[in-house]
Amino acid sequence: NHVVPAAELWALATDMAEHIAANAPLSVRGTKLTVDRTAAPWAQVEHADLEALRARCYASEDLVEGKRAFAERRQPRARAFFGTIPS
Repeated sequence: NHVVPAAELWALATDMAEHIAANAPLSVRGTKLTVDRTAAPWAQVEHADLEALRARCYASEDLVEGKRAFAERRQPRARAFFGTIPS
């Protein structure tokens, strides 16, 4: 949530996109899917599907790498998509 002058908007948007893109691909795709799904009316959200997606993210090697990188104070090296996430 930022308010910036119009002249600074593109730079801020680019910085935010780069920050998001630096995260694990599986987590980024999962987060996008979760936001898209939860923006729908409550009755249309498929909770079991979102729970399965969360479980896949937590079972991924990227999570292990993220924790290791945090402990070692370095940037993580995300590698996995681990299959197709439904849209």
